[in-house]
Amino acid sequence: MDNNCRLAQRRSAPLRVAAKRENRHLMIRPLTCPICEKPVPVEDDVGSRFLPFCSERCRQVDLLRWSTGKYAIVEQLPPEMLAEDLLDES
Repeated sequence: MDNNCRLAQRRSAPLRVAAKRENRHLMIRPLTCPICEKPVPVEDDVGSRFLPFCSERCRQVDLLRWSTGKYAIVEQLPPEMLAEDLLDES
């Protein structure tokens, strides 16, 4: 293969990768349970009762994880909010 062909292949490679990325975003994935990763039935009344979970069990597992501190939302607080909290405590 001559240098011109190699150069052309290198230039077109990013275009192929970009096209693959765009196509990947167009596909619709089925909703899965965040606990057990089983598919979540959305159409029937039973499945929609527990959304985004697949069952009452997975819903309870998630609640337990939040209540025991296994999950946490970590966010940097701005100084204004810290000052408000200190004023509220006094």
